[in-house]
Amino acid sequence: MRKLLRLGPLVLVSLTALVGAGEALAEFRPQIFVTSTKPAVGAAGIKIRYVSARLQEPTANVKIAVPKSYVTTTAGSAGARIGSATASVLLTDPNRIVTAKGSLQIASASEFAPQATGCTGTASHSATWVLSLNAAGTVLRVPIFVDAISTGPSAAFASSTLELCLAAPDTPRGSPGRAPLGAKLLTLTLTAGSIKNPAAGGIYRWRATATPYNVGVGTANASGTVEVQSLSVVPLKLTLEGTVGASRKQGFRRVSLSGLLSANAVGINGIFVDLLRGGKKFATLTTKKGGVFAATGDIKRGGGSTFVARATTPDKDLGGGSCVATFTPIPCQDATLPGFTLASNVVRLGL
Repeated sequence: MRKLLRLGPLVLVSLTALVGAGEALAEFRPQIFVTSTKPAVGAAGIKIRYVSARLQEPTANVKIAVPKSYVTTTAGSAGARIGSATASVLLTDPNRIVTAKGSLQIASASEFAPQATGCTGTASHSATWVLSLNAAGTVLRVPIFVDAISTGPSAAFASSTLELCLAAPDTPRGSPGRAPLGAKLLTLTLTAGSIKNPAAGGIYRWRATATPYNVGVGTANASGTVEVQSLSVVPLKLTLEGTVGASRKQGFRRVSLSGLLSANAVGINGIFVDLLRGGKKFATLTTKKGGVFAATGDIKRGGGSTFVARATTPDKDLGGGSCVATFTPIPCQDATLPGFTLASNVVRLGL
């Protein structure tokens, strides 16, 4: 006869604590993905996505090097909105994951002077921005310290830096400087309209260093700092053109649609492209050599129609082998090629 093993409350609490400890000790392996909100040369608007898993140590600091040729505007009045943000946040008070949404604004330097000194080593910066995120009714204000780069070693690859400083989420409740609700950042997507694309096309390497916290004590673990990178291609372009001709089918017209998908003026093959008529998808094609795609079909005569092409590609993890170390001896851990969604110009055809 088998015996049933009964676990008392004390044992269950102990097991829970062990699981929590295992989560805290997981390897720190963040990623960064950077794309343009308008992927044309000289266009304003950058989207930065930072990802850290729940089972990794909390992030203390992320310092992003904006590549040379990008232009970062540091002027502006405190309170002015310059972008938006969405984050996935683990609240340890209580233990649940929530989506926090809000804005990116220009902040007064004096508001975050202590955090600036404690996190970056100086209170003086070219600009101070702040993420204001609503997490389950509590507003989280996360400073970003911006510095223009014109001299020194970093000037060889960066025009500015953005340094994100986060409060410790895992210190005891009531500890000075503890994150409200014990909020631990898992993912963050922010758009910044104050950063402008380069005037010339190319593949641009975004670099970032990320530092975790020492578990449970609220101090940054400098020896755990890693470098991560993201490759951003400018420009990305999807074009569409169409013609209408006679059809052999009575009451129909022959419609031909064709286009080109390119990255930095080089055609991209093997990408799915959806064709939409009046906003509804009616065909999916695959780009061929040189990034071209084409389709021909019969459409019932009468009135007119609008056509649009839409291409979507997934994120790619390029791994550590594609990460070019910049901040020796900090290990270069990972590089990514972000996915994108592009819409073509609108084609209007009379049927």
